[in-house]
Amino acid sequence: MSPLEAIEQRLAVALTALDSAAGLVREAQELDDSANLRYLGTAINAAWELRETIQKIRPDLKHQMVVERDDDPDRFERLGQIAHSAYEAETSGDLALAAQGLRELLQQSTRGHYALIAEAGLFRTQAKAGD
Repeated sequence: MSPLEAIEQRLAVALTALDSAAGLVREAQELDDSANLRYLGTAINAAWELRETIQKIRPDLKHQMVVERDDDPDRFERLGQIAHSAYEAETSGDLALAAQGLRELLQQSTRGHYALIAEAGLFRTQAKAGD
């Protein structure tokens, strides 16, 4: 693994940890969440700036989701709305409507990030419907 690959990998882990820490800061009543969330936000922004610098040098290190978003932002947004609607239907217990939205998402996405979300969602809704 090259140094750039290793840095990219560690930044991905760090960003996940920082995002998780933000949720914990909100829960910790002992902390001033506005100041501490600003600290985390600064760290997240700095990590993303370094990540973008690395990805300019090595575009092959971009996550597939980022590539898809950059290729066609309008399409990516539209797929995100379909996924969100399906998730809301599933959460409210309307499994038929959720499955319908997920099938539409799978048909329109055909590959990548949203195809995986659709496949996982269809598996979940079918399992719930079978209960």
